[in-house]
Amino acid sequence: MLSWLSPPGAGGYSTSKSAQWGLTNGLRGELREQNTLVIGVHPAYIDTDMVADVQAPKSTPRDVVALTLQALSEDREEVLITDMTLAVKASLSTDSPVYLNR
Repeated sequence: MLSWLSPPGAGGYSTSKSAQWGLTNGLRGELREQNTLVIGVHPAYIDTDMVADVQAPKSTPRDVVALTLQALSEDREEVLITDMTLAVKASLSTDSPVYLNR
């Protein structure tokens, strides 16, 4: 999700996620002709040590893997893990995308 927005204090981390998103899209274009599926996985918080102190809803690693494998079996190129991720992505094509909210 942070590939699409950068909350205060997360500029460097969000920049790295944006770069990964760009790489994902680049690889998709380069590998599609050979029928290689490149899946972008867009979680919010995943329950790991990195976010142990964050007080927000978190997905389990098991759920992220299950949803990603489901997308793979359905030949989907994106996995939007949480309602928050769905809302952020949906806002990107509006006149008030979430990354402009102050």
